[in-house]
Amino acid sequence: MIRCGLRVKSTIRRLKEDGVVAKVSLYPQAIHGFFLMAGELDAGKKCIDEMATTLRNAFNSTPTGSSVKSVPPVYSKN
Repeated sequence: MIRCGLRVKSTIRRLKEDGVVAKVSLYPQAIHGFFLMAGELDAGKKCIDEMATTLRNAFNSTPTGSSVKSVPPVYSKN
C-alpha cells in the first residue's frame, strides 16, 4: 500500500510539472474494484460521483482560444 502510494504521488507530481491537471482521491478502507460495486457500497457511489463530476467539470472548462465545445451535463433518471 505505501509503495503504491509513493508511485501515485510521483506520477501526480510529474503530471502537474507537465501542466496536466491531476487529482487523487484515496479510499484506504475500500477493496480493489470497489467502484464496480457502487450499487452496494457507499464508497463506490461516492467514487463514481466524484469521477463523473471531475470529468464533467474538465470537459466543460474550455481553454481560451480552443475550438473544443463543452459537453452538456448528463442527468441520471433516478
